[in-house]
Amino acid sequence: MSELLFAYGSLKDEDVFRAVTGHDRGESRMARLNGYAMGETIYGYPAIWPKEHGIVHGLLIDGISGEDLTRLDSYEGVEYKRVLVEVRVDGEMASAWVYVGKP
Repeated sequence: MSELLFAYGSLKDEDVFRAVTGHDRGESRMARLNGYAMGETIYGYPAIWPKEHGIVHGLLIDGISGEDLTRLDSYEGVEYKRVLVEVRVDGEMASAWVYVGKP
């Protein structure tokens, strides 16, 4: 079963995504995540944090496998945690994984 990933930083870049997962991105669409905002960077990389009324624009990537998530977890490291969120895409809501900064 494939999953969705909401990417807002380096994983939006096709070359970075391919280097991490070993394959090209699947279908992707512009999406919006409410309740989070860009905040303090982690080692110069973008990070989002929960914030009431916050909005983060990003890319919703389809076709993410369990193996992809394992590789993405390793890439993001201990400074980020993967959480399941609801994102708005094409006027509808969809459940997707996203990496947020750890407090």
